[in-house]
Amino acid sequence: MLIQKSQLELHKTIQKISNELSACKNIEKQHQRLNGMLHKEIDNLKKTIEKLKKENAIYKKNIQDQILNSKK
Repeated sequence: MLIQKSQLELHKTIQKISNELSACKNIEKQHQRLNGMLHKEIDNLKKTIEKLKKENAIYKKNIQDQILNSKK
């Protein structure tokens, strides 16, 4: 009887730990997925920043040219 009770408690503990492990694995998968999504978003934002920097340089040059031409 005592052995059966110990075995039952051990089985419950194993089941609980197994469920916790499964939950942890699920969290890790979600973390990896979200991390990948964040890296993609960061890459997109970096590309947008570079594009805006190039556009800004063009606008700045055009304004400088207009200022120089208006002084002539």
